[in-house]
Amino acid sequence: MMKSVLVIITAVWMIGLVSALQLGHSKFPNFISPRTAHSSSSSKLFCNNNFKKCAAILTTLTLISTSVPLDASAYTQTFLKEPTNAFNEEAARTKDQKSISIKKRAQWDKLFTTFEDSKDSDTLESSLKAMIGFLKESDDIPTGFTKKELVKRCRARKNMDIGKRKPVPRPEWTTKVEVQYQALIQQYNKNLNPANAQNAAQF
Repeated sequence: MMKSVLVIITAVWMIGLVSALQLGHSKFPNFISPRTAHSSSSSKLFCNNNFKKCAAILTTLTLISTSVPLDASAYTQTFLKEPTNAFNEEAARTKDQKSISIKKRAQWDKLFTTFEDSKDSDTLESSLKAMIGFLKESDDIPTGFTKKELVKRCRARKNMDIGKRKPVPRPEWTTKVEVQYQALIQQYNKNLNPANAQNAAQF
């Protein structure tokens, strides 16, 4: 079907081309081409040659369209009407992983709120240990919780906002609390990139 339409379009185009050449020859017999406009006989020869070429091309296209059948299935795409079992299983796994990530993030936020609301050094130390334990157990980082946010919020809890250029730790931020804070950062880095943490431990 497509080839037949192509032949028809080509035939119409060629007929128009031949008609234009014949019309041009009848009105402007000496203005056919810079190379062939030397005489009336050369212009006639030009038209005849182009007519023969068009006829030959049209004949070839006709033979191709009639001798070679068109396989329409080769130009069609096959679409699945229903999702495959593999697709459904992958979608279910993705949904489960997302649900687990949301629950872990909620647990992490609760631990971090406890840390930020701590009033004394003992509570600060224990809350930091709880976050370290959470990271070790999950062997991952909380979804959407970047290291930049971790450091920024920890420093906000650590230092007093008294307008000085050099940060001044709060009285409850003791050496033991600082040790646990540095351990928290190290554990976060380890979960973020286990390969780098393993290489660093070898030196």
